[in-house]
Amino acid sequence: MVRPLLHNDLPWNVRKFVHNQLGEVNLSSDLGRIDPWAKSDWSHTDIPRLRAGLVGAQISIIVLRTM
Repeated sequence: MVRPLLHNDLPWNVRKFVHNQLGEVNLSSDLGRIDPWAKSDWSHTDIPRLRAGLVGAQISIIVLRTM
């Protein structure tokens, strides 16, 4: 079975728009209708859209090079 590739821009936009202050974002709302999210060409992810796409979980992996 082929699974679609998921690109989640929500973490980047939380950093960009509200300077990592996650409490400033209503994740239950349609961010596509709220400024500054609505004006961004790169803001395509919010909880309602993830649910509509049947996304149940997301795992992020960060690899840091140590010296």
